Amino acid sequence: MGSSEVSIIPGLQKEEKAAVERRRLHVLKALKKLRIEADEAPVVAVLGSGGGLRAHIACLGVLSEMKEQGLLDAVTYLAGVSGSTWAISSLYTNDGDMEALEADLKHRFTRQEWDLAKSLQKTIQAARSENYSLTDFWAYMVISKQTRELPESHLSNMKKPVEEGTLPYPIFAAIDNDLQPSWQEARAPGKQTFRGRER
Repeated sequence: MGSSEVSIIPGLQKEEKAAVERRRLHVLKALKKLRIEADEAPVVAVLGSGGGLRAHIACLGVLSEMKEQGLLDAVTYLAGVSGSTWAISSLYTNDGDMEALEADLKHRFTRQEWDLAKSLQKTIQAARSENYSLTDFWAYMVISKQTRELPESHLSNMKKPVEEGTLPYPIFAAIDNDLQPSWQEARAPGKQTFRGRER
């Protein structure tokens, strides 16, 4: 197994601060449409849980209804793990257009078959990379079968709407079940380091 280290630094990075500041303007407009008076935009976060395809579909259902009611526009942060991250990334890949996303999903789940040959081809291509991991296999063989999709998008493709504040700031969580956590104080003041250890 591997190990990981995540530095936890108090406060927000300047890019996140700028994006969240732009998002506040959209949040205030959304609150006004909802007939909620506010001088300052509250920071509202929506969190989605994991659970694979079930979490993906459930999270999309919640986000769709929130969009329909005008509530999603009042959200500052959108966070998820596992299946919920699939939902969030699908939303961002479609620039927040829930109707287009729903039409695409309906098409994929009712008419489109899983393309095993394409999934195998992508898996073989990924295996040639020095960064190949089980995650690549999982994405191309398991997730693509469940979602009937082989997205070519990257997290960086979501940058523009996030920076402009037109969509909530996304937080994607990844969990390695094989690592045992231990918290340690780092020497730098106000900074903590999380180190995972092998089992």
